[in-house]
Amino acid sequence: MNNGVAEPLKLFVVLNPVAGFTDPRFFRLRINRLCSKARCEYVIYETKEGESIGGVIEKALKSGYKIFVAAGGDGTISEVASCLVKKDALLGIIPCGTGNALARSLGIPIDIGAAFRILVGKHAVRQIDAMKVFSQYHVLNVGVGVTSAVVQKTTRPIKRRYGIIAYVLEAIRVLFGIQPHSFRLQIDGRRYRFRASEIFVACGGWLGISLPFSDLEILPDDGRLDVFVIKARNIWGYFQLAFTVLFGKPYKAPQMKYLPAYRDIVIETKRLNVPVQSDGDWIGGTPVTIEVCPNVINVIVPPKRNEPLIQRWRRLVQS
Repeated sequence: MNNGVAEPLKLFVVLNPVAGFTDPRFFRLRINRLCSKARCEYVIYETKEGESIGGVIEKALKSGYKIFVAAGGDGTISEVASCLVKKDALLGIIPCGTGNALARSLGIPIDIGAAFRILVGKHAVRQIDAMKVFSQYHVLNVGVGVTSAVVQKTTRPIKRRYGIIAYVLEAIRVLFGIQPHSFRLQIDGRRYRFRASEIFVACGGWLGISLPFSDLEILPDDGRLDVFVIKARNIWGYFQLAFTVLFGKPYKAPQMKYLPAYRDIVIETKRLNVPVQSDGDWIGGTPVTIEVCPNVINVIVPPKRNEPLIQRWRRLVQS
């Protein structure tokens, strides 16, 4: 019997202490102040390099926690989300990483205080899709080719020092030495062959960037994966493709072919064990099978009236 008094909100916070520019001491102090002000209880669990947090989250679920807050980059968020697939629990996000692509695609602010206030205040819940890859779930993207080479070569110390610029600089280096691959691609049972520099599979947004002048629309809860076969062979081709994606008709770009997937994707390469990246982390090598998992994770997001200004402007222009 609670005599009409609401129980305090309980948060299980998973913190990656080396994500982005995170100072774990500052984060703990900030969360302590925010939780005290909001009168909610919390536990902070700091991840360790190379560990799996599945057992930790399973134990917290059995202890009665219903809200799990991922404080880190896209890799950390993806790892926490993978433990909550088809669970009666909510995923909250406090973006602390380098790119924070998923948070951006969901309209979650890149500020600890603002993101926290959404968790404990007025908010909405979206059931987002996931991808099952190598027996693990991922929520943003999978790439084989240029993006996997960039991710594999961008070390954590460089990311902490230069932020997202580290990815840009490494991408430029990789683009000057592009090595196209012979891909065998199977999507929902249909087979294709391509000579391309990249197969990019998007689940939760195009790198989390809002593109107001483009017709490229990738939603995290549309029940499908968007497959892009990128045929650009040099850095000039990628500049042309970037311009088309930002300002043109990317689905009709000659440097790129688009294919939707509703069930599964199999990516094979002539050369075995080509690196595969997902959500900003290297996860293995080809061949790789990607299973579509629609609407399997409950995520706390801002209410519609708080959607990003650029998305609101785009919606008004297109209406």
